[in-house]
Amino acid sequence: MGIPKLLFLHQLITKLTLQSIKPHFNSPLIFTQFRNFTQLSTSFDNSLHSLTLRLVVNSPNNSVIPLLDEYQKSNAVKHDELKKIIRTLRNKHLFNRALEVSEWMTSRSFGSPNSGDLAVRLDLTGQVHGVDAAEKFFREVNDPSERMHGALLSCYVKAELVDKS
Repeated sequence: MGIPKLLFLHQLITKLTLQSIKPHFNSPLIFTQFRNFTQLSTSFDNSLHSLTLRLVVNSPNNSVIPLLDEYQKSNAVKHDELKKIIRTLRNKHLFNRALEVSEWMTSRSFGSPNSGDLAVRLDLTGQVHGVDAAEKFFREVNDPSERMHGALLSCYVKAELVDKS
């Protein structure tokens, strides 16, 4: 990736960060977080994983889709890298952002989703939109795998729906 693209991505993340912290300018914590962000971003770690995490940590209310779209214009985005991002976001309990990445991955046709990808998406759908949305997603999949059945069962257990589980 060339320096102009890195600068553009840096500016995009900075702009989104400023938009998200503008209402909170009186908070000293925000200035500390922003200062830490600008120090981190000067290192220009250009991996999609690092860029996505910096955006999510510093602008939790902003979508990651513009960053993914812009990154894909000049770089090859790998399926494994997206799975790593989803796993990291799930571990940090950022289920909305992980679901965004999962949906983006499916919409951009990174091959047909495997059973693990579908099970993760089902779990994320249950976490973000509830059990009804997870059931709907489950019904839409042709020939759901054992992993998907397990993910749906997990959604029932998390929602304490003993009768359905």
